[in-house]
Amino acid sequence: MKDNTCIGAGALRKALIFALLLMVLPASSFAERWVFAAVADNRSAFSSYRNVLDKIASLNGREAGGAGVDFVLGLGDLSPLAKNHDIYMNVFKERMPIYVPVRGNHEKADDVEFITRNILPGHGSLIRWWEGEGVSYCFDWKNIRTIVIDQYMDRGRDLGDRRLLEWMEEAIESADGLDHVFVAIHEPHLPRIPRNDPFWNLLLKHNGKVRAVLAGHTHSFSRQRISDGDAGIEYVNAGNAGWTSHSDHRQTVIEIEVDGAWVTFRAHQAPDGTTDFRVTDQWRTLGSRPVSGPVPTASVNGGP
Repeated sequence: MKDNTCIGAGALRKALIFALLLMVLPASSFAERWVFAAVADNRSAFSSYRNVLDKIASLNGREAGGAGVDFVLGLGDLSPLAKNHDIYMNVFKERMPIYVPVRGNHEKADDVEFITRNILPGHGSLIRWWEGEGVSYCFDWKNIRTIVIDQYMDRGRDLGDRRLLEWMEEAIESADGLDHVFVAIHEPHLPRIPRNDPFWNLLLKHNGKVRAVLAGHTHSFSRQRISDGDAGIEYVNAGNAGWTSHSDHRQTVIEIEVDGAWVTFRAHQAPDGTTDFRVTDQWRTLGSRPVSGPVPTASVNGGP
């Protein structure tokens, strides 16, 4: 009589091989291709902010039934946050990307409270708070970790506080099962000699894991590579998501596509107050190294 509780030898062998692969191969071997977006400085430019969110909603083939953007990183100056979050929820009625906010210099006490009481608690175990003051935390998603830093707490302004740096280093080193770490701030921090700066010196020490620093505040898109020999870290300023004061007069969405060890960046921009978005810049990295040659212009499952 056949024992239906037994697993066939072939099936058992396959199961053991798969279990062994899970133990010995890095997470990137099984990682899916997915996208998140970064925006900054929308403030009370409500109609332009809606334009930007509509653009994010069209990324990654959402209109064709694609997976859509996984999360949106708001890089500060998001006030009035409660009203802007209502707009966010209205745009993403059917499938809402997780919203990951960074405190900016224009966030008021009620905005900070909205972040800490109304947004982040809903993310549950995806969030790990820094035990110091302010709104600094880690957000883990799939094969990346995003370290969000509050520059407007007492210890965060110069990004050189010892306790903050120790927490950042622990957050980077403990991401050993992840492919990439991104750091999110509001105000740019670009010293003339990065290696002599405590913040950048720490990041460059871990340039095999830290992929990019994302910022806002200037209302103008820019990017550069902070190099350390052949390896380096991308610095990206996300421009503005609507606020036109001292700006480059373009609404900007930074699309970041993660595909194992590959990261592709695309800047989608439209003139102020319009929906005429175009890809104006794109580049790729493989681990800590830039990759030359053509960059795919199509988003995952969809076009630009």
